[in-house]
Amino acid sequence: MFEKRKAEKAARAQADALASWTQERDGYAHLLDIAKGFAGSSTNDIMLKSGEALFYSVTGTALIEDRMGKGTYQGKSAGVSIPIGSVHGRSVRYRVGATRGHYVQGAPVATAVDRGTTYITNQRVVFAGAKQTRECIFAKLIGASRDDGAGETTFSVSNRQKPTTIHYGPALSGNFNFRLELALAHFKGTVSEMVAQMKTQLAQIDAERPGGALPAAPSGVAPTPQAAAPPPPLAPPPLPPPRLPVGTTADVVPPPDHEGGWEYLYLASELSRGLSLYQGLYGEYQSQIVAPTGEHIADPAANVRLMASQISDVVAAATGALSAESLERAFGPPGSPGDEAAIRDVANQLVTAFGQLAAWGIKVRNSEVDPAWQPAYLALSKYVGLPLHQFQDFSAAFSAATARVVAELRAGQTPTESITLSLIITIDPNATAEFNAALEALKRAK
Repeated sequence: MFEKRKAEKAARAQADALASWTQERDGYAHLLDIAKGFAGSSTNDIMLKSGEALFYSVTGTALIEDRMGKGTYQGKSAGVSIPIGSVHGRSVRYRVGATRGHYVQGAPVATAVDRGTTYITNQRVVFAGAKQTRECIFAKLIGASRDDGAGETTFSVSNRQKPTTIHYGPALSGNFNFRLELALAHFKGTVSEMVAQMKTQLAQIDAERPGGALPAAPSGVAPTPQAAAPPPPLAPPPLPPPRLPVGTTADVVPPPDHEGGWEYLYLASELSRGLSLYQGLYGEYQSQIVAPTGEHIADPAANVRLMASQISDVVAAATGALSAESLERAFGPPGSPGDEAAIRDVANQLVTAFGQLAAWGIKVRNSEVDPAWQPAYLALSKYVGLPLHQFQDFSAAFSAATARVVAELRAGQTPTESITLSLIITIDPNATAEFNAALEALKRAK
């Protein structure tokens, strides 16, 4: 029994290692494709100069500057008190003092002084905030230092005394860094060198594949990683295949004795881990970059109906994953233990839905339609912005509540709260209003 359990654990560890490698390899290959084929896009959000193209834009960024903290006075005082008279029998004295000390200025504190959108083009980086605008022109760029842990980059330019620090969050560090490097490569004319370096790095990743490198492919054909089969695609037009391999396990395999509450901890871990695998895709959706696929849509109106039906299927799948029947299979009837495979299945359904929503938004935004339809498709792509946030909020709240409740149970205490498995997915009403306004504009144009 012990040997069987040990073998199963080793197999899961091997599957996890392969899944992690596949995710890294797929992500890097995707970036290589962008480096080879993406040369920027147009935008109406900022005024582009001659020959300028947009490579990345991030909303909700912050402009960071040092602000002096509260200062203190350090030192001592001394003096003498001299009587100068009396009032109603009370002595009145005058104090002559001397002060020996100095004022100590507070330490500088990094402070968000404005919030707005950051744009990266092949000529500059622009922060457009509610209060001010900052521009870092590549021709005057001295250097750029990044802090991936904090999710921010500091730009030093020759025409400004103080550096400019832009905060975008650690989740977008990888995407921000790559798009900035690609934009700089286009500015300096070194794209071919960047692509060659990325090809070398991809070959190194292929050589590090768990279980050995893939067999050599015929000349001119790049090897492809062998991943677990993804869930079947939805009705046409198909979404990009989900990048989360089916059957992944949690970072920490549930202990053999299955302590009380392990089922909820396991689901929380699987869900959090799975969503993290899609952060690259989520970051691409958040970038708001429009990169047409080259496939022209002849009937935009009919395609909108298909896309709307598709998003309904994704939402229904996510809702079904949390149905009473599904949860009973995962956690077992009252008094019975849960099932690891069924718990993983619930997590995979939710995570796959998250990935498909992000892919859906990217696909709609990149649809190549007639110019008159472009505002409608851009608005339609924003439908999934709120649901993607709701998925992440649900995962974070579920993980936090589960940790608290299980800790109280294992300590022999009565839980002060209950664990709720309810995910409410809502289409962004602002996106709906923007889409309807675009349709009205189309009708008036006719």
